[in-house]
This record gives sequence, structure tokens and C-alpha cells, in this order.
Amino acid sequence: MKTNQKNDRLIPLTRIAFGFLALLSIISGPLLYLYPDGTARYWAWEIQPEMSAVWLGAGYTFAAMALLTLLFLGRFQKLLVILLSAWPFACVMLFATLIHIDRFFVDRITFWGWFIIYLIVPFAFPAAWLLNKKYASPHQGDELQFPKNSAYLAVLIGLGFFLLAVVLIFNPALAASFWPWNLTPLMSRVIGGWILAWAAAPLSLVFERRYLAYREFILEGGLWFLLIVIGGWRYSEQFDFSRPSTYVFFGGLSLFALSMFYLYFSWERRYRKLHAEGEAKPSIIGS
Repeated sequence: MKTNQKNDRLIPLTRIAFGFLALLSIISGPLLYLYPDGTARYWAWEIQPEMSAVWLGAGYTFAAMALLTLLFLGRFQKLLVILLSAWPFACVMLFATLIHIDRFFVDRITFWGWFIIYLIVPFAFPAAWLLNKKYASPHQGDELQFPKNSAYLAVLIGLGFFLLAVVLIFNPALAASFWPWNLTPLMSRVIGGWILAWAAAPLSLVFERRYLAYREFILEGGLWFLLIVIGGWRYSEQFDFSRPSTYVFFGGLSLFALSMFYLYFSWERRYRKLHAEGEAKPSIIGS
């Protein structure tokens, strides 16, 4: 019997591949976040200072949450948002690895695991989008969507993150001159890759404004920012408090975390209210 070709479900191959990435993220995220002083023993390269490892651990912890959400719900609608954010990040990780290969423990399995993943992922992500796209359900006119004004604001935020990421990736010396803690050129590019993902996420509103595409990721993004801030206070002695960027770091990320929580709970109330009123599908809010 022919199955519905527009059921928005992920194909099994995609589930298997992202399940493997989720497993690695579940291990890597908490390990780096809780034990950042041991990277010389267990990671692909030694990360110094510990705050850089905490940043990386917070990122992979978010990745674990996002990938588990994707696998649990199994919707192409969720996959699109993840791919738009993660693909540029993965490309930067491969770039950083190739030009800083001397910093890596190339005789360890952890390096080869890291290298093979980021060698494959930049090509696998577009393939996943193409393989799953034909099962995507069409947009419904009465779905709850973010208004266009929100998309314009998100684009401005995304462009700001993009410019910061460009400096971190292509001019590590300049980035090190203002960053709140000591950065090596490798970590400058790695952190730039994560910030490039931050840039791509709001920019995805240009292509996708449906609330359900972002629903869980908004809350998880707030937790991501909160983890970085908590890690910053944990290793506050590694920050240079004579630099304005330190205060921008703590204040800005705290504000972003609170904004993400507010955004999630305010839109969740709208979503639940519409369903409580017996609507079969939510109506558009904003245009």
C-alpha cells in the first residue's frame, strides 16, 4: 500500500544518523561542561582555559536537547531549522580542524571521531534535507506564525551575530584583543562557529515563520544561554573585568536567556489558548 508522501515524517536513514549525533552530543556536552579541566585526557585537543571548554560543553548540551526533540517528534518541519543552523557551524568546524591540525591529538580515536564527523556532516546535512523534503507537508494558511516584524528584528540580530562570527573565524588576533577571556586561534574559530549557528537560527525566520517549527528550540536555546552564563560565573576568575566585553557577555547572554524564556511562554500561551477554544488549527497572529 502506498504511504502518504506528505506526512512530514523523517525517513529512517535520517533518524539513524541524527540518533548517532544525539548520542555523541549527550556524552560530549556534559563531559566538557562539568569536567573542562580534563580535556588533555579525553578530548581531541587540549582546551585552555576551562571557560572555552565550558562554552563548547554548553553548545553540545543544547545540541543533545535539540536532536532528541527532533528524533522524538520526527518532523521535517523541525529538521529544517536544525539544518539551517548546524550546517554553517559544521563547515567552520572542518575548516578550523584542517588549518589547526597541529593542535590536535592525531594519534587518538577521539580526534578521528571528531574529524570524520565534521568531514561528513557538511555534505550529509544538505543530503538529509533533499531526501526528506519530498515528505514535507505543505504550509497551511491558518497555522500560528511569527509576524513579519519579528522576522525583521530576528534578521538584524542574526546579522549582528554573523559579523561577530566573521571576526572570530577570520581574524582571531582581533577577536582575542576584545574577547572577555583568553582565546587561542583554534578556539576563536570554534566559538565563531557556534556564534554562526546563533546567526543562522534567527535568519531562518526569513524562510520559516511557523511557531511549531521553533517551539521546543526556543526554550532549549534559553537553557543554552543560561548554561553559558552559569559556567561564566563558575570560572569568573578567567575573565578580564577591565574589558567591556566581559559585561556585555554576562549582561547580553542573561538578557538573551530571559528573552528566550519570555518568548517561549508568551507564545505557548497563545498556542494553548487557541487549542483550548476548540480550534482545529491555530490562526495566524501577525502578518
